[in-house]
Amino acid sequence: MAGADFIKTSTGKESINATLTYGLIMIRAINDFYIARNVRVGLKPAGGIKNSNDALCWINLNG
Repeated sequence: MAGADFIKTSTGKESINATLTYGLIMIRAINDFYIARNVRVGLKPAGGIKNSNDALCWINLNG
């Protein structure tokens, strides 16, 4: 509600970075926000994406 264009999972400098579980929770919050405010924001998964398979999982996370 503060006007962010996207939310980010972490700084990418933590021992545990972007996980699909937390990404799904964040995507659900983004969807809820869109329904409530009709404002689109993005998600930037930080760290944790090491190969193309990981990237495809994130791309398909929102269904």
